[in-house]
Amino acid sequence: MDIPITTDLKTLLPPVSEELMNWASSTQDALADNSQFSTVNLADDRKSAQIYWYGERTPELTGALKEAPSAYTISVVPTAYEPGTLRQAALDLLDAGEFDGAAVTATWPKYDGSGIGIKVDQLASNRSADVPLYQGLPIEVSEGSATPAVGRQDDNLHIGGSRLIRSASGSQCTLGFAVQAPNDPSQYAQGGMFASHCGDSGDQWVRPSSTGTYYYMGTTASEVNDRDGAILHGTFFQPAVYIGSYTSDAYVGITGVNNPVNGTEICYSESA
Repeated sequence: MDIPITTDLKTLLPPVSEELMNWASSTQDALADNSQFSTVNLADDRKSAQIYWYGERTPELTGALKEAPSAYTISVVPTAYEPGTLRQAALDLLDAGEFDGAAVTATWPKYDGSGIGIKVDQLASNRSADVPLYQGLPIEVSEGSATPAVGRQDDNLHIGGSRLIRSASGSQCTLGFAVQAPNDPSQYAQGGMFASHCGDSGDQWVRPSSTGTYYYMGTTASEVNDRDGAILHGTFFQPAVYIGSYTSDAYVGITGVNNPVNGTEICYSESA
């Protein structure tokens, strides 16, 4: 399988300055409970940022803009829907547990205020081509079926925290968690993040099964060695992580978000 080297991942971007990060974090915290506010977004150039906002500006928003460091360009991006309404609708939909006859496994408000994302266990075969609505808000539906997990050592679900085996040497590593490149429709939009010290770019990885068979997991498509990060491409990855000991079969799905600034750098190596 020919896996191209990716150059558009967040790990390859310039670092966020402390000055910009401090302002973005304080702004995020100050406006978090405002229903007109969605998020602060750090631009890829790390020289600018956007505040996603619905409706008329308020003194709180004006104050946040005035406090922004002068070396950076800060803009306000209008949202189509009120973020507070989207957040509440997403929670309501998750609590309802069902949409269009399918079980709901995850919901989230889109950070740009354009609607709600939802995962269901099975898409209806006769679903309409029209954009579905919930409480009058547009819904983007994707499928994410629930399957019992075998466990971290012989994982069958491609969940974060599971065992990986390097084909060339038999050495082992641990899958970190699923990542996705936004607005990328290609087969390489989804990947699994793990530690680059486990191998080299181009390495092939497999996962063991309880029957002794090995299944292809993908190829190391890109690495950032000074940050100990690598991306595995070539198969699917689930938005969930194992919990418990190294023999555990318990896992939790990623069904919500914290309140970080969009673009925040994270710890992505299990060795850290």
